[in-house]
Amino acid sequence: MPDESNHVPLADTLRTLAHALVACAETLQELADVPAGSPTPSPYLPIRQFCQQYPLYTESALRTLLKYRATNGLHTAVVQPGRKVLIDVAAFMQWVEHHKQTLHPITGILSRPVTQRYNRLGIK
Repeated sequence: MPDESNHVPLADTLRTLAHALVACAETLQELADVPAGSPTPSPYLPIRQFCQQYPLYTESALRTLLKYRATNGLHTAVVQPGRKVLIDVAAFMQWVEHHKQTLHPITGILSRPVTQRYNRLGIK
């Protein structure tokens, strides 16, 4: 005669497997709902699309930042195949996080901290 204590853990294991299968089926259904030929979003955006997606940055402010990208460190977030300038969104946001203490709160334009400006003039 089989031991009844072995049936309870087996039932729990089967119930857990059933829940896992249902979760897998739901995930597969979600994946099936995505059209097969749908393009994956690009990590690079042109300036105009970047400004539309992130309205905090105006086109002119972003172009000013990009104009001085060699000196302000933003060159790591920019790819320029030919004349078109593409912004790596993840790298740009990382750059902003690194420089957020020195960004102008409204325009987002990089400015030196006040202490650096006064130290240059010899004011302590």
